[in-house]
Amino acid sequence: MPNRILKESIRTSDSISSLTWFEEVLFYRLIVSCDDYGRYDGRPLVIKGNCFPLKPAVTEKQIDAALNKLATAGMVCRYTANGKPYLQLLAWEDHQQIRAKKSKYPEPDKLESICNQMKSDVPVIQSNPNPNPNTNPNSACKAEASSLFEQLWQMYPNKKGKGQVSDAKKLELLKVGFDEMSRAVQRYMSELEKDKSWRKPQNGSTFFKSGYIDYLDANFEPSKQKSDAAPGSFNDFQQRDYDYAELEKMLLENSQN
Repeated sequence: MPNRILKESIRTSDSISSLTWFEEVLFYRLIVSCDDYGRYDGRPLVIKGNCFPLKPAVTEKQIDAALNKLATAGMVCRYTANGKPYLQLLAWEDHQQIRAKKSKYPEPDKLESICNQMKSDVPVIQSNPNPNPNTNPNSACKAEASSLFEQLWQMYPNKKGKGQVSDAKKLELLKVGFDEMSRAVQRYMSELEKDKSWRKPQNGSTFFKSGYIDYLDANFEPSKQKSDAAPGSFNDFQQRDYDYAELEKMLLENSQN
């Protein structure tokens, strides 16, 4: 395995700055552990043994959580091939020359439309000062989007229509990111809880196609107490603060006219 070289601009990378110390250390250790194609075994137990052999306090749970953060930041793609988990360091081919003829690990699914806007700004590594001009941009976005969608789907209460969510819609979720999508799901669930006597959650397919948009950070407005509660029921007259003196005065005035 060739030595890996980090570019100095990694110090001012926004993606790197968004990580915790442990997440950043894991990223660097993955760089020197993955194969010549930027791929590696995705099992946290394997990563623990190979990336932290002298750190017994590091747990699989910590590694799994850190991998999810790296995936959300657009630095790592977690995917499954032949029933086994793997990972791919994104933007790898843009910064280093691939010398091996074949990767040690299966490649993730490829997407025809490359999601350049989703790729990290991290100047990952290069084993040669001159980037390989013959390599194509990494196209692992589909697998990363699917991984994100699976995590969000588990959070959503009405798991209907999963197969109706297209790859294109999953990519839109990837653009939003796990953190904001998680907030959108939580906001929607909170509104459902307030109106649970009559309001049913929309199918998961409907929510993840477009229903989440109103619950994103830029669009969400906390709903006010509704006066038109459940259909067929009285409104919230018992909760209103009436000025009875004013009402009596208005009635007297109307009776005199």
